[in-house]
Amino acid sequence: MGFLFFIYDIVLFLALLLYLPVYFFRGKTNWPALKQRLGIFDAGIPSCIPALQPGCNAGMQLGSKAGVIWVQAVSVGEVILIERLIERLRAQGNTDFLITATTLAGYELAKKKYGADCDVLFFPGDFSWAVMSFLRRFQPRLFVAVETEIWPQVLYRLDRAGVPAVIVNGRISDSAFKRYIRAAFITRFAFKFFKKVVVQNDEYRRRFMRLGCKPAKIIVAGNLKFEGIVVDPVLLESERRRLSGIVNPGGHGPILFAASTHYPEEKTILRVFCRLSAQFRQLRLVIAPRHVARAAQIAKTIRMQGLNPLMLSEVDGGVLIQETVLIVDSVGHLMSFYALADVCFVGGSLVNYGGHNILEPLYLGKPTVFGPFMQNFKDIEDMVLLNKAGLKVRDEGEFEAVLRKLFTDEYARKELEAASRQVFASQKGSLDKNLAVIEEALGGG
Repeated sequence: MGFLFFIYDIVLFLALLLYLPVYFFRGKTNWPALKQRLGIFDAGIPSCIPALQPGCNAGMQLGSKAGVIWVQAVSVGEVILIERLIERLRAQGNTDFLITATTLAGYELAKKKYGADCDVLFFPGDFSWAVMSFLRRFQPRLFVAVETEIWPQVLYRLDRAGVPAVIVNGRISDSAFKRYIRAAFITRFAFKFFKKVVVQNDEYRRRFMRLGCKPAKIIVAGNLKFEGIVVDPVLLESERRRLSGIVNPGGHGPILFAASTHYPEEKTILRVFCRLSAQFRQLRLVIAPRHVARAAQIAKTIRMQGLNPLMLSEVDGGVLIQETVLIVDSVGHLMSFYALADVCFVGGSLVNYGGHNILEPLYLGKPTVFGPFMQNFKDIEDMVLLNKAGLKVRDEGEFEAVLRKLFTDEYARKELEAASRQVFASQKGSLDKNLAVIEEALGGG
């Protein structure tokens, strides 16, 4: 085994050298991230090695109940996903967590969300020296991989150290499955070291089995993303009422909310809005760009359409008239505008940005429209379309036709609302099922 991992180290390191310039050029890594991924830690990084950090248990061993719970969340989506898991585990008396991320964006968000209470680092590269350095330094008691993490060296070293490993909210995308199936001999080896694998649905269960995971280890539990939304209904209703007084004080016209938009989606939305306004004289439009720094640019686009832009930050007792488009130029308002809207469009999907999360408007029962580019949220898209809880459009023409139908057909809106609530109901309990597996692993059961 030692010789095989020696060869594995060499091949992986050569691949790293080959792709490293590309990663730096594309902004996918930086020197601090690279150092941590190679097992090189600065003096300021916390440690559980007694010689380096006073107060650590000198007799602590890997896998002991005194160690940290290590949660690996690859990127932004997984970092958001684990919030309720962490909250529930804390409520059960677990206080020490180490959160790792693979991408720069994931790391930055994890630092922002969890850095005050948890150590946040980059996930170690799958090299023997990096993994062993990482394990010696942080001494985890449990490894929790979010969605899919199949790194043979990490899993082998964890097993040798007596640290159980589990996957929560497991999924394997179409593209990832095609890659993994060509290296099934590696995945079969890696899956030997997982104690349990919790997956979202039966299709993912079949994929994990084809890659070598034993059926007895797999539990189908639903998708955690459907239980990751928490809102204060009293606060939400108060904010909805306040915004209603700005956007639609008379309450006479429908409201279209376009959220998380990217260039040039606003041009499409505005063209469609102008045509629909001829039929729906009281129609209101609110645009929340994904990046609020683009607000001034969007205002220019609105003026070019013969309309008047109004920034949310500039609203001072005024109200929105039909020829005015409200631009949400600050963060933290999406749920409030989703609650206010009659129809929601989620951007990054009419142009190829991979889409954004459509669950928030669906959670509120809102008719939700999105474009053809949803590859970053394929699992959610598939379930929503399967249950007819949202509407996917291919282009500007379909977008206009769907909006026209939704604004005229109350029954169609109510059908979508009922379907969206049913989707969330079908996934209820996924958090408890994933937590039960973690608790079992922590208890050594």
